[in-house]
Amino acid sequence: MKYDRDEQAQRLAPLLAQGMSLSAASRAIGLNTATVRSWFRDGGAFRQAVETAQQDAPEPATALDELVGRVSQVMPSLPRMHHTPLVSGADDEEANLILSDMHCGRRTRTFNSKVYAERAQQIVDKVIHLTEMYRKTGKALNRLNIFDLGDNLHGEYTGRQGRMQDFEFGVPEQLAQSVPVMSEMYFQLAEMFPFIRVYRSPGNHGDLDKQFSTGSNWDAVRGMLIEKTFEGYDNFEMFPPEDPNQDAYQTAAFGPWRFAYGHGHCIKSSGGGPYSSIIRKFQSFQVIEAAKGQPFHLAMLGHFHHSFYVNQNRMRILMNGTMVTDDPYALQLGYDSDPAQWFFGFNSKRPVTFKFELELDERRYTA
Repeated sequence: MKYDRDEQAQRLAPLLAQGMSLSAASRAIGLNTATVRSWFRDGGAFRQAVETAQQDAPEPATALDELVGRVSQVMPSLPRMHHTPLVSGADDEEANLILSDMHCGRRTRTFNSKVYAERAQQIVDKVIHLTEMYRKTGKALNRLNIFDLGDNLHGEYTGRQGRMQDFEFGVPEQLAQSVPVMSEMYFQLAEMFPFIRVYRSPGNHGDLDKQFSTGSNWDAVRGMLIEKTFEGYDNFEMFPPEDPNQDAYQTAAFGPWRFAYGHGHCIKSSGGGPYSSIIRKFQSFQVIEAAKGQPFHLAMLGHFHHSFYVNQNRMRILMNGTMVTDDPYALQLGYDSDPAQWFFGFNSKRPVTFKFELELDERRYTA
């Protein structure tokens, strides 16, 4: 049977534009796939029509995209964010908040989903209070940079991410709580700061399995869902890792400064504490970046559930705490877990102008 190629190209075009492959589209309209491929190899008008239709096809959805789409359909709606006006004052200083190791879904003697939500609100309240106080000195602080350094949900890989009794609930419930809670944090902070930028780096508790790539990570899903919540807001930007499979550290430029940031799980603790290992690792990273002509001035990490700051040869390191109290992991390293997150500033003259450790459990200081 002789076919009119132009006519068949017109029949194939709508299917190709939907993202179907040439072979699948051919079978769908009853054409022999080998015949159609030979027409395509011959070139001419048929090939041109096929390639034009394929250019109109949407980018193929990844499994992660499909998961985000399905979960976002059942997420609760949040109020729309109004545009906060610029604050008057000296405007070369920016505020920064590190959020890591919040471990939604984790359970200890003094930490669960209720405490998680309460401490998330504590962070917001403390940032707002400190910002109001700092603005009284004449600083505008119009921009807040948030460094989401991972392990902000606990995962569900028993034996690797926790023991059976460590999990309050699984990943679906963790997403259902952490996405609205963190989105609400950002909404409230957006009422204080006219511009918000979020820089993401995944943690090890988001890993699906040892067999999956680093990019297959629940922290990434959580970040994409939050990003979807803020679609259309020109005063809110989110920056995922440029390479999702490179999770050792990321870098970003802020005025004259460069910051390095990552979760920190590529650093192995030795001698009962991670401090010397952290310094050595970031010194190695500094050599790599300096060879590119882009040395960094501040490094940020989480992972070890303990707050720490050091200025080592003008390379400053901020290690974030956690939200979790009475954490056996930190105890194995020889210290009590610090329920604290860092809030700090920088300006055009100094990479760190102020820093506050946002402590989230005042009961630690009671007799």
